[in-house]
Formats: sequence, structure tokens, C-alpha cells
Amino acid sequence: MKNKGILETPVQYLIMIIIASLAISIISFALYKTWRNYRIEEAEKEIRKIISEANLMAAQAEEGTRKSMEVNIGKDVSFVEIRDKSIRIVMKWNENRVLYSDVNLRCDQKIYPGKNFLTLELKKNGEKYVEIQVGE
Repeated sequence: MKNKGILETPVQYLIMIIIASLAISIISFALYKTWRNYRIEEAEKEIRKIISEANLMAAQAEEGTRKSMEVNIGKDVSFVEIRDKSIRIVMKWNENRVLYSDVNLRCDQKIYPGKNFLTLELKKNGEKYVEIQVGE
């Protein structure tokens, strides 16, 4: 009976340490996922500015209208690619997000992290589209 307490206490401590380390791991993983989602939402917010302005131009502006704007793409974004009616955001951890526009978008360049100055121009070649030029 006396030896039972000697063996039982270290096993209980070991179980407590294992449970505590599992809890810390789960909390750390949840915080990491939350941080990544926050970074994605920041990037989406900047891209939505482009989409919103392009949709507004297509709905209300005349052909040849130009608009300059600044977007700040976060450092966690690998690049942003614009094609037709979609904009694809590629994060550094290889997660992709695609946002859609009501108007066709054309851009020959990828947009990289940092401050980017964009020029949006409404053009018409059969149907309206917005051409986007990336400046430094």
C-alpha cells in the first residue's frame, strides 16, 4: 500500500504534462489559423477596392475614363493575378482566393506585395472592360 503512492504520483504528473502540452498545441494552431485568415481578409479588402471601382466605372463612366488608385498588398501575399472577371490572390503559404467582378478586367502584369499605384481605364471593344496598369 505504501509503494502505490510512489508510483502513482509521477504517472499523474506525466499525464498532466501531456494534457497541458496538447492544450497549448491546439491553442497555438488555432491562433496561427486565425492570423492567416486575418491576413487573407486584409488582402481581400484591398482587392475589393479594385473590383468596386471597376464595377462603378463600367456602370457610370464614359469610355476612356481613367482613374488612379493606390492599393497596399500585404507582405504575406505572393502575388495577385487579374484575368477576365476574376482576381486571384496567392498567399505565401500557397493558399489561393478568387474574387469575382461584374465587369471584364484586363491586366498584363501581376501585382506584387507593397504599395502599388494602379491606373484603371474603361475601354470598349464590343463590350466594356476595364484595363488595369500597374505602376510603381
